[in-house]
Amino acid sequence: MISIIVPTYNEAGNIKELVKQIGTVLKSMRYEVIVIDDDSPDGTYKIARSLPKVRAFCRKRKRGLSSAVIDGFSHAKGEHILVMDADLSHPPKYLPKLIDRLKDHDLVIGSR
Repeated sequence: MISIIVPTYNEAGNIKELVKQIGTVLKSMRYEVIVIDDDSPDGTYKIARSLPKVRAFCRKRKRGLSSAVIDGFSHAKGEHILVMDADLSHPPKYLPKLIDRLKDHDLVIGSR
């Protein structure tokens, strides 16, 4: 299984589309999306927890990106863990390529 950690803050306008795109490109794989939300006032957490294959966690105050990723690691159930931004600046269409590289490497980094 692949765990995809998505730290969020005010991403209500993007989270549905991101999860949809992930689902499209990973439809033949076992995966989970872990959303770590920093108590977004725009309802990001509420939207995220209603989406398929998403486990959403709301932190009670804004704590920042790095600690959200670390929190995501603690919730991940996958053999491999990926981290993506919620604003679609990391296009999900590249996920299969990154995952394929994990077969022969311990660490894979995508850069835009």
